[in-house]
Amino acid sequence: MGFFKALLPSLRTWFDWFRRSQKGPVPNSFRWRGRDPADGKLNAMTLSSGLDDYPRASTPSEEERHVDLLCWMQKGATVLRSLASQLGDGTAREYEALAEELAGAVVQLHWNEEAQAFHDFGKHDNHGEFRKMVVVRCVNSQGQGVDAMVDQQSAEPQKQCPRSHPEFKFPLGDGAGGLMTREKYITRAEKGRFVEHMGYVSLFPLMLRVLPVDSDQLRSVLASMRDPKELWTPWGLRSLSKQSPYFQRGNAPGDAPYWRGPIWINLQWLALSGLHHYATSAGPHTEQAREVYTELRDNVIKNLHKNWQHTNFLWEQYSDKTGAGQRARPFNGWSSLVVSIIAEDF
Repeated sequence: MGFFKALLPSLRTWFDWFRRSQKGPVPNSFRWRGRDPADGKLNAMTLSSGLDDYPRASTPSEEERHVDLLCWMQKGATVLRSLASQLGDGTAREYEALAEELAGAVVQLHWNEEAQAFHDFGKHDNHGEFRKMVVVRCVNSQGQGVDAMVDQQSAEPQKQCPRSHPEFKFPLGDGAGGLMTREKYITRAEKGRFVEHMGYVSLFPLMLRVLPVDSDQLRSVLASMRDPKELWTPWGLRSLSKQSPYFQRGNAPGDAPYWRGPIWINLQWLALSGLHHYATSAGPHTEQAREVYTELRDNVIKNLHKNWQHTNFLWEQYSDKTGAGQRARPFNGWSSLVVSIIAEDF
């Protein structure tokens, strides 16, 4: 206990820093900082979340709020309450009240009643279109270059150069005799709204056990997990729904989809941890959670065993089309969580 008593002040400092630095635009909301609209990607990266290219709001803005971060903050408050309570620290009640408040905020701020799912919120258009653009070089008065994207049909590409680099020079080549092109998401009716992508982010209220066992929303989350048109595969849960326009779409030339379909074992562990909790807790969704848990666990274990037999490796991620291991190998970091899954040690 002495170790944890010494650790508690540092954990509080870290948690309070997150509450201040990642504070969202409305009470009890949180926003991952660091999204750069000029990063040249189809959808600005959210590197601080760890879910790098997972699609967020079409335009980064201060009005964004991210459901996964709110769930992490609720989880942090829960852990601090438990630790403070065991140490007899007077802040236990404070963290308990905060955890309850944040749990309520997850539903209040992120439950999309129309879509029956948990979603991010931000400056977004759910019905934009992808358009191929030509990449051009623009320069400023000091001769420094920057690349901009111009519609292929534009008669005056120089007008697409940014104010910081107003002089148009030339379109860039692709190295094969043609012009370099990139996709751009063109919005029509962008405004503050729910970002309707079903994927790992939508599962965080279940994965981190934020929802009460009798939650009305739990049934819909479980159904989305088990739907083959959404996240379900015979090898694990894909990271992004097949219905999303960003599914398996690269974020830039040479950028293979990362969190846009592939199966990740660390998130399977989180999903199974949440499912195990709801499957072993008395409530109206116990049987549904038990069925999804049992089948998902079986699928993940069998697929990793099959890949191990064929390749002698654990992989960074797994294909949602074939279950085959892909990208980095050997990857004995989070993919070794399969041992915990086998042992049902959550």
